[in-house]
Parts: sequence; structure tokens; C-alpha cells
Amino acid sequence: MKAIVMLCLVLTAASAWAGTLVDDFSDGDFEGWTQSGAGSWRVENEELIFEDLNDASVLFVGETDWQDYTISVKARIVKHQASNCCGEAIVLAARGNTKFTCYQFLMGTWQQAGKRAVAFRTQGLNLNNLKSKAFTWDMDTWYHLKLTADGDTFQFYVDDELALEYQNSTFDTGKAGIGGAFNSTTIHFDDVVITGDDVPDMNLSAEGMDSSVEPKAKYTITWAAIKYQ
Repeated sequence: MKAIVMLCLVLTAASAWAGTLVDDFSDGDFEGWTQSGAGSWRVENEELIFEDLNDASVLFVGETDWQDYTISVKARIVKHQASNCCGEAIVLAARGNTKFTCYQFLMGTWQQAGKRAVAFRTQGLNLNNLKSKAFTWDMDTWYHLKLTADGDTFQFYVDDELALEYQNSTFDTGKAGIGGAFNSTTIHFDDVVITGDDVPDMNLSAEGMDSSVEPKAKYTITWAAIKYQ
């Protein structure tokens, strides 16, 4: 009986873990990501840095047939200037291929409405199904941002607080992304973790980008330890 119980526990643990893709930019580059938009990206001191050129920009990773997954990242805004032009914000993107075809979830400011959490669907140059609410954040402070895409439901968290829940069924599949937006905004990113049934086990910071991540139980402990540094 004990052997059966142990086997059930192993199977349950295995099914709970989807594939995991990670990137902490310790290799000094963001190879493996595809840029959409005109922002400037670089890696410095093992952090990915976005500086805008009066435009939004998203780095995508993965495949266009990815369906349900979770994107997790550390990020901080170190330079910011609110404007009347859409959002000055950190971006997490889902189900996309370009910044003009995806779901985007933002933490920053939105026009002159102040500090907000914002979600919308981009299709061409149009922003559709926009949802927004007040959300307080501080400059030059690391936040743990997480986005889950599950069917037509999306949940956007900041430091484990649910900032927005969003529903839309336009895009069924697409790549995952991180990004930034518009005037005089500089954002630092670190410790990207993407999990999902369609996601391969991959560490993009490993040489050659073909190395598997560490055993998942160990990586979970590591992420818990570093995500708020």
C-alpha cells in the first residue's frame, strides 16, 4: 500500500510541473528573444534594460502555438515621465507574435489617469477591450510581476496581489513577452520564468541555449529566495 501511495505522490508532483523556460541574463545577452517595436534593449550587470525611443517594444520568446502558460519576472522602473500618449509602463504580453497582435498587461501610468494596472488586446494599431484600475507603485523598486493565461481568462499579479483579471477569447495561442512603453521610460528586468504544458525545459542564459534548467524543486527554492532582492 505504501508503494502505491508513494507512486501516486510522484505522479501528482510530475503532473503539477509543466515545462520551464528561464533567463536571468547572466550570459550578458538576450539571445533567444525576438524584438517587436522600436525600443532600445541591452544587458548590463546581468539585468535586461529597456530604454524607449518614443515607442512601445516587446521581446517575445517561445512558439506561436503556445496556449496556456504563466510568465513571471522581476522588474523595476528607474526612469519615468507620464504623458498623454497611452502608457508609460512595464509590459507583460501573452498569446502574441508582434506588439500589434497580442494581449498586453501594464504596470505604470496611463495617459493622465495616474498610476494604473492596465490590460488590453492589440490588433493592428487599435487597442481593444481595455480594462484599467488604479494601482500604486514606487520608482526604482523591484516588483515581482506574474501573468497567467488560462483559456480566455488572464490574471495579472504584482507581488502576489491580483492587480487585474481579464477575459477575452480572440487569441488562442501565441508567444510570451516582456516589454516597456513610450516616453522617457527606463525599465530593468531580471529572473524571467515561463511555465506551461507547451513550454520546453530551457535555460536561455546557459551557453548555447540548449541546457536544461536545474531540477524543478531546487529552482523553486532559488526563485523564492531571489525574487524580492
